[in-house]
Amino acid sequence: MGSLVLVLAACLAGPPLVVGLAAVGVPWQTTSALVASTAAVVVWRTAQQGRAIGYQRLYWPAVVAVLTVLGAATIYTARLSYFMLDETRADLSVLPNRAFFRNHSCLSSYTEAARLAPSGVNIFDVGQYSDPARPGENKPRFIGSFEVDLYQYPPAFLILPRAAVAAGLDFFTIRRLWFAIQSVVLFVAMVLLARWIGGSSGLLVLLLVPIVWLSPTTRLGLQIGNFQLTAFALTVLAMTAFDRGQAARGGFALGFPAVSEIYPGVLGVLLLVERRWRAVVWTVAWSVVFTAASWLVVGSTPFWDFLRYQLPRIESGQAFFWMDSPEAAPINFGVHGLVIKLRFLGLPWTGHEAANRAASLYALLLVPLAFASAWRLRGLVAGPIDRERLRLRQAQVWLGLLSLGSFRSPFVPDAYALIGTSWLLTLVAAEGHWQTRGRIALVVAGAITMIILDGGPVTVPVPAWIMAGTLCIQLAAMAFNAAIVLTPGRAPLVARVSHSPHDRTG
Repeated sequence: MGSLVLVLAACLAGPPLVVGLAAVGVPWQTTSALVASTAAVVVWRTAQQGRAIGYQRLYWPAVVAVLTVLGAATIYTARLSYFMLDETRADLSVLPNRAFFRNHSCLSSYTEAARLAPSGVNIFDVGQYSDPARPGENKPRFIGSFEVDLYQYPPAFLILPRAAVAAGLDFFTIRRLWFAIQSVVLFVAMVLLARWIGGSSGLLVLLLVPIVWLSPTTRLGLQIGNFQLTAFALTVLAMTAFDRGQAARGGFALGFPAVSEIYPGVLGVLLLVERRWRAVVWTVAWSVVFTAASWLVVGSTPFWDFLRYQLPRIESGQAFFWMDSPEAAPINFGVHGLVIKLRFLGLPWTGHEAANRAASLYALLLVPLAFASAWRLRGLVAGPIDRERLRLRQAQVWLGLLSLGSFRSPFVPDAYALIGTSWLLTLVAAEGHWQTRGRIALVVAGAITMIILDGGPVTVPVPAWIMAGTLCIQLAAMAFNAAIVLTPGRAPLVARVSHSPHDRTG
């Protein structure tokens, strides 16, 4: 597995790392040559190992498929990395024919909010991100070719971009560094999760990493710099750390996304049911530390503005004032977007208020759903278990809950809405208990995660078939995640080797 990890690291994490090093002054030509030569050596050594075990023992259709997907993922990652290195090369971006993605950067809202916060202005006010030369028109400002996005996160998240702004880094340097950080964190999370699962299932999860990396939802998440991708990765790292008994490290990894995105906190229900008291205490402690540190760095104003101004606007939907429009409905994978899709398909009682109530009810249902899932997982641990299969099931539940939690947000663009679902699909595939129909369904589901409408080609008026099609995809994604979360014991966990239950004292 070690050689495979090195191959994947050189091919997938190598190009973003080159961009990150270039941001701190290391010539990208030098590091690119180093990464390429390292990849060549590692691939050659891996091929030699294959010869040592006998090529005839390899299942060549699978080898060819893996190499094809890895090659495509490597090429697309290299293209994206060059765009992140040189923002003028939008022709190398993900979906370059769509102007929205060429000019959109969620990171711009993070850096601008971090820059404005210490001045005491309301960082959640749309006017702060508008062109001052056109007052009253709410025309967006631009940083180079990138439109400045609106900041919608809790203020505790600002501690991260504020550190970069305080260091004197400009937006484009931060953009390169953030791309490298997000890529490396995601790669490390995927590799460590596979190693934690272990056995043949863990190896298969590792082999399927390039599929997740190749998915447009992943590459777009990295390109626009949205934090959701990293929130998923950090939360998974936290849960594996808790299982290893590393409560302080896990609390650090879970505390930050919990105070930044809120929905990762749903996994705290699992910790409570499993009686991982040290994990809970450390998570709460780190959450307090991150919040207090942000308060000290950006001041108290953003916190009061979030409570008094932004939270009511999020609940009412005013914070995402565009989401009721017909062109936004197909791309919104949040519960609010689901109701709006039904409205445009002609169903009654699907107005704005109904959408808000549905989203609030959905949030309330997430807690008992997480509790039921945790209880069933706890029941699996009590019996004779195959630890490899158990860990695979645990990881599936984590990703399923995270995806379901993320759908609570009023606006979840399809550009990154299915990041967790595509990762979860590989874990389900790795379980190896699917019949032919199940494998076909998995392939179809994987293909669906490749569909991206955000930024085009939605036209107005939106055709009913697009609205209905995206509704079916959204419902399928939600049902898939919910089914995994609610049925962790769907098939017997027959122990191949007798194990005592692993340490649960985290």
